[in-house]
Amino acid sequence: VKQAVAGDEKLAIGVVSTLPNLAIGELKNALYPKPVALVGRVPVRVSTANGPVVPGDSLALSDIPGVLVKATKAGVVMGRAMEGFDGSIKRSPKTEELIEYMEGGKTDDRQIEETRQKLQKAIDALNRDFSNDQGLILIYVSIGWQGNDLSVTQTADGQIANLDPEQLRTGLANLGLVVNTNGNLEVDTLVARKVKAQRVELTDQRNGDVYCTWIDYGVLKTVLGECDTIEIAGSAGNVSSAADTATTTSSDSSVTFTADTSSTTTISDTTSIDTTSPSTDGTTSTTDGSTSPTTSTTSPSEDGTVALTP
Repeated sequence: VKQAVAGDEKLAIGVVSTLPNLAIGELKNALYPKPVALVGRVPVRVSTANGPVVPGDSLALSDIPGVLVKATKAGVVMGRAMEGFDGSIKRSPKTEELIEYMEGGKTDDRQIEETRQKLQKAIDALNRDFSNDQGLILIYVSIGWQGNDLSVTQTADGQIANLDPEQLRTGLANLGLVVNTNGNLEVDTLVARKVKAQRVELTDQRNGDVYCTWIDYGVLKTVLGECDTIEIAGSAGNVSSAADTATTTSSDSSVTFTADTSSTTTISDTTSIDTTSPSTDGTTSTTDGSTSPTTSTTSPSEDGTVALTP
C-alpha cells in the first residue's frame, strides 16, 4: 500500500482509515497493517490546488502523494466532499468532532491499553501539520467516473483513459472533420440520406452576405442575417423588441418582416386564410388571403396523373 498520485487511477482502491469501525481481515497478523476504506465516510487530506472545495464536489488524485483535489475534468474520482475547504482552517468541524470523540474514548477506564494506543495513533495522524493550502475534511469514499464528454477513449486492454481535446480534434481532422474552438463541425461536403433542420444559413456567392432560410406555413422564406439573430413573433419563448426597427413587407402579405437594427430581426406571425371550392367540372380552386388572390386548379389527365394549372 502506498500513497497515490495523479496517474495512479487504475491502482487506487480507497482511502487509508485512521480508525476503522469494522476491519475485514486479521490486522494483528500483518507486519505493517494499513486499513483501507473502500466505501464510507472518512477524513481525507485535500488541497486547494484546483480551487476551493465545496460540499458535493467530486475529488480526484493530485500530483501530491496522498492528497485529493477538486475534480475539474472527466476522469476517475475517489469520492465526494461532505465538507468545504478553502485553506483558512486545517481541520474541518467534523474532523475536530472526530478527534474529540477519540480523545474521550482514550480516557475511558473501560478501554484496554491496546485500544488507547490505537486511538492515540489515530489522533496523532489527524493532528499532524499541513502546508498552507492543505487540510482535513470528511469525504464519502465512492470510486467512480466523472464526466460524459468526448475527451475519453478506451485502450486496448479495455481501460477508460483521458484523451486530450487537441488529440481528439487532430484525430477528427485525419478523417476530414474539423472542429473549431467554438465546437462547430466544419466539413467540405456533407452527404446524407435525410437532413432535419429548422433553419439553414446560406452565403451569397456574389457578395458574401449571409441569409437565413426556413419554411413558414409551407412557404420558403429568406431573410438577410444570421439565423441566430432572427426571431419569429408569436413563437414560444420569443419576444419582439421595441428597439429601432424598419418594417418591410414581402410579396406574401401574410408575413411581415420587421428588421431590428439593434440586434435581431423580428417576424410577425399572421396566418393567411386559404379557401378551397370545387368547380362544376370537378376541378378544385384554391385561393389564399392575400390582396391579389391567386387561383390554381388541379385536374386529372388521361393517364391518371394530376396536373397543376395556375
